[in-house]
Amino acid sequence: MNQNLQKISEFLQQDELLSVEEKTSLTKAVADAEKEMEITAFKLDRTEKVKRTTAILLEETIEELEQKRKAVEAQNRELEIEASLERVRAVALSMQNPSEMAEVCRIISEQLEFLKVNNIRNIQTAIINESKGTYINYEYYARHDKLLITEVSYKTHHLQEEFALRMLKGAGEFFSTSLMGQEVKDWYEYQKTTNQFADSFLEEAQTLNYYMFSLGPVALGISTYSPLIEEEINLFKRFRNVFELAYRRFLDIQKAEAQARESQIQLALERVRARTMAMQKSEELSETAFILFQQFKELGEIPIQITIGIIDEAEESIEFRITGSDGTGTQINSAFNASIEEPTLMQKLFKAWKAHNRLVVIELSGKELKGWVNYRNILSGTKDNSDYSDASRVISAGFFSKGLISISTLAPLPDETIQLLERFAGVFDQTYTRFMDLQKAEAQARESQIQLALERVRARTMAMQRSEELSDVAEILFNQVKELGILPWSTGFNIWQEGNESYIDWVTNPTGGFMEPYTVDLTSHPAFREISDAKKRGEEFHAFDVSGESLAETYELLVSFAPRQFEGIRASGIPFPTRVINHYVYGEKIGLMFITLEPCPDAWDIFKRLGKVFEQTYARFLDLQKAEAQAREAQIEAALERVRARTMAMQRTDELQDAASLLFQQVKALGTSSWTCGFQIWDEDKKFLTAWMGTEVELAKFIYPGREDATLRFYEALQRGETLYVEEIGGEAIKAHYDFMKTIPGPREALQHVTDAGFPLPTFQIFHVAYFTQGFLLFITYEHVPEMHDVFKRFAKVFEQTYTRFLDLQKAEAQARESQIQLALERVRARTMAMQKSEELPNAALL
Repeated sequence: MNQNLQKISEFLQQDELLSVEEKTSLTKAVADAEKEMEITAFKLDRTEKVKRTTAILLEETIEELEQKRKAVEAQNRELEIEASLERVRAVALSMQNPSEMAEVCRIISEQLEFLKVNNIRNIQTAIINESKGTYINYEYYARHDKLLITEVSYKTHHLQEEFALRMLKGAGEFFSTSLMGQEVKDWYEYQKTTNQFADSFLEEAQTLNYYMFSLGPVALGISTYSPLIEEEINLFKRFRNVFELAYRRFLDIQKAEAQARESQIQLALERVRARTMAMQKSEELSETAFILFQQFKELGEIPIQITIGIIDEAEESIEFRITGSDGTGTQINSAFNASIEEPTLMQKLFKAWKAHNRLVVIELSGKELKGWVNYRNILSGTKDNSDYSDASRVISAGFFSKGLISISTLAPLPDETIQLLERFAGVFDQTYTRFMDLQKAEAQARESQIQLALERVRARTMAMQRSEELSDVAEILFNQVKELGILPWSTGFNIWQEGNESYIDWVTNPTGGFMEPYTVDLTSHPAFREISDAKKRGEEFHAFDVSGESLAETYELLVSFAPRQFEGIRASGIPFPTRVINHYVYGEKIGLMFITLEPCPDAWDIFKRLGKVFEQTYARFLDLQKAEAQAREAQIEAALERVRARTMAMQRTDELQDAASLLFQQVKALGTSSWTCGFQIWDEDKKFLTAWMGTEVELAKFIYPGREDATLRFYEALQRGETLYVEEIGGEAIKAHYDFMKTIPGPREALQHVTDAGFPLPTFQIFHVAYFTQGFLLFITYEHVPEMHDVFKRFAKVFEQTYTRFLDLQKAEAQARESQIQLALERVRARTMAMQKSEELPNAALL
C-alpha cells in the first residue's frame, strides 16, 4: 500500500472518536483510493511504455523517410545527368561535319551549367597532331558565347606541351593544373601574343583551373574560374565517356568527307588532264590555268591567282600563263616571259625547281611585293594600281619536270591544299609532252617568219646610201612587225645625243608612214626620263606602260618638239592613244623603239633580235653619219673662225656689237632658229651685266641687273660650276620676264626697237647660257636644240680666247687715256708752280 494511505488507515484505526462503522467505511474508502491509484499508476506506466515505443517507431520512420528522400534525390539527379548526357549524345550523333565538334563543346558547357557546375570558362576538344607539334582546338567560351576552331602549336609554352604529352600517353590519362594570381595574368598576356582566343575575363580572375581527359590522340577538357570539387570532376568524367561517342562520329564523318573529297579531287584532276590533252595550240595553256583556278575554287580553296610557268633553262627565262590578279580567275590569253635572274621571286622559284624540290612556299610583303607586282605588270601588260605597301602574298609552287604550277593567296595554304597542288603538278607533268610537241612545231614556224622579217630589215639597212634612208628602214620595220602579228602604234629609231639626255626620233606614224626627224628632250617629263634612266643603267631592253594624264602630257610635249609632224596626225583624224606600252632596245648610239597599244610580252624577244640585227648593219649608217658629221664640223669650225676673226680684228670696244650680230648670223647659218644671241659681261661685283646682243635688227649695247629675274638663275648656275645652263620658259613666266625687262632702261629700248621692226616677243623660248671667265654667251631659241649645246659651249670658248684681246684693247685705251690725263695735270701743275703773282691765276685756268 501507498505509505501515505497506510498512515491514514493506521490513524483511523487508532482514533477512538470514530465508530466502528465509520472506521470500516473510511478504511474501505482508503482501500478503494489505493486501488484507484494503482490503476492510475498502471495506466500511467502503460502510457509511458507506449510513448517510448511510439518514439522509437517514429524515429525509425523518419530515418527511413530521409533515406528514401535521398534515394529519390539521387535518382532525380541521376535522371538529370542522364538527360544532359543524352542531349550531348544526340548532338554528337547529329554531327554532319567536323566543325560541329565545337557545337558539342557548347552543349556540354550548357548541360554542366544546368547541372549546377559554376564558373565555367570554356569546354574544349583538342585533336593532337604529334608530327606537326600542334592540336586543333574546338572550343566554346561560355561567358563570351563564342565558338572557336584554332590550330595551336603546343611546343611554344611549357604548360601546353605538358598537357599534350600527358594526353598522348594514352586513353584514360588525366591532366589538371591551377594557375593563381600573377600566373593567370601572365598566361593571359601570353595568349594575346598567339593565335589563340584571349579571354578578357582573365584580367579580373584570381584562379584558372584546367581539367583534361585523354581519349588517345584527342582530349576533352574544361577550364574554370574556380576549382572544381571531386563530385564535379567525376561528373565531367561521365561527359568524357559520352564524348567518346562524339569523337567516333567525328572520325566517321572525317572518313566519309575524305572519301567524298578524294572523289572531287579525282574529278578535278581529270578535268585538268582532259583539257591539257585536248590542246591544239600553246595559247590554250591560258585556258588550262583558268580551268585550274575553277577546280581549286570548286574544291573550296580561295586563290587570288593561278600561274603555270614553263622554265627555259637555256634562255634563262620562265614563260607564264596566268589568271587575273584580282581574285576573279579571269582568263588571260597572253603569255609573258620573266628572267630567272629576277631576285624577288624568279630566282627562288628556279633554284627550288633546279634542286628537284616538289614544292616551295614564298611570302612577299611590303616593298618587296610592290616591286614584284610592278615588274610583273610591265612584263604582262597588266594594270594594277593597288597599293601593296601593307599587303602580303603567299606564293605556293608545285613543280613538275618542265616548270611549275603556283597559287597565290593572302595566307599560307593548309597541308591538304599543298598536297593538292602537288597532285595537280603531277597530272600536268604527264600531259605536258603533248604540249611540248605543239610548242616545238609552232616555234619552228614562228622562227621562219621572224628570220624573214630580220632579213628584210637587214637587207634594207645594208642598202642605205644616205642617212635620210633611215626613214625607209623605219617603214620596213613597221611593216615587218605588223606582219608578225604585232600591232604597233609606231616604230623607229632613236639616235642618242651626248649625255643621253635627248635623242633624235626617226619613227613612223600610226599608218606606217615616216615622220620627219625631231629631237626629244628626255628631261622634260618623267615618262621620258624613264627612257633615259634605263639607258644610263646599262639596260639593253626596257618596256613600260604610260596612260591617262601622264601620256597626254607626253604627247603635248611631242607636239611642242615637232608641231608639224604631230599636228598632222591629229589633222588626219587619228586621235592620240590613252594608253601605250613603250619598248626600247638600246644600242650604244642608236636604239629601236616599238610602241604598241596592247601588252605584247611575246614580242619582246623579237624586238631584241631586230635590235641586234640593226646594230650589226648600223656600221654602214655610222660611216654615212661620220661623213655628215665631218661636213657639219667643217660648218661649225667655219662659223667659229668667222666669230674668232671678227673678235680678233676689233680695234674698239664698240665693235663688240658687230661681233654679236655676226654670232647671230652664224648660229642662223648652222640651222638654228633663234630669237637673239650675244655676249654678256659681268661687272667686277657681278651685280650688273653689259650686253651686246645680235638679232634680226641692229641693237645697241645695254646694261641691266645681273642678279634679278632670269639673270639670278644664270648667276646661281655659274656658282654651281655649270658650263651650260638651259632653261625653258613660256606662258605667264615669259610674259612676267619681258614685263620686267621693259622696266629697265636699255633693255626696254632694245625690246621696243625689235618689236617696232615687226618681230614680236616670243611666247615660248629656251635660254642657253654658255659661260666663260668674264661672262657668258646667251642664245635664246624658239625650240629645244640639244644638238647645238656643244656648239654653244665651243662659241663660248672661242670668245673667251679672243676676249683677252678685247681686254688688252680696253687696257691699252685706258693707259693711253691715263697718259693724256697725267700730261694735262703736269702742265697745270707746272704753270701753277711758276706763278709769281695772283693775277697770273686766270692764265693757269686757261690750261
